[in-house]
Amino acid sequence: MRHKQTEFLEKDEIQSLYRTCDKTTLKGLRDFCIISLMVHTGLRRREVSALPRTAFLEQSRGLVLYARTKGDRSKKLPVRDLELIEAIAKYIRKTSDCGEPSGPLFWSIPKGRSKETHPISDETIRRVIERAVKLAKITKRITPHSLRHTFITQALHTGADIKTVQALAGHSNISTTSRYLHTTEERMEDAIKAFSF
Repeated sequence: MRHKQTEFLEKDEIQSLYRTCDKTTLKGLRDFCIISLMVHTGLRRREVSALPRTAFLEQSRGLVLYARTKGDRSKKLPVRDLELIEAIAKYIRKTSDCGEPSGPLFWSIPKGRSKETHPISDETIRRVIERAVKLAKITKRITPHSLRHTFITQALHTGADIKTVQALAGHSNISTTSRYLHTTEERMEDAIKAFSF
């Protein structure tokens, strides 16, 4: 049975998404962290909304992210992108008064005169991505899962072996990971077709 293919983003489209986030504002900083984190780790939106402030551990080469995945399994992921690391550190500092130190990482942004804030929901993450895609004028049908698809596709495309990608994606079955191979094969075919002799 052929599975429905999910759209994924090219590198220039990812940068376009990032540029829609004004990191000088708390909302823009939060949105950048969410989008970049999903692109760089392949986390599902529910996994992102469930992240605690204590999810990150500093190491000499960057950060290590500890997340609870589908099926309540624990997953350890490296975070090496410097722009993302700096944004996360800044966001944590700016939201230090939200909840308990071990509480949720991402929070809603108060609207109007209301000062009330609460942990971010899966639906809010969907709207964050939907808004960024619209502002970036990306015409593909991009969903939160598309960012996960982008991470897995890019990992395979840059030469990571399928077992490593399976571990990074948190797939319990390698056959799930293998569904993403068609994309890298299609990209190689396109590259060969582009050669002119």
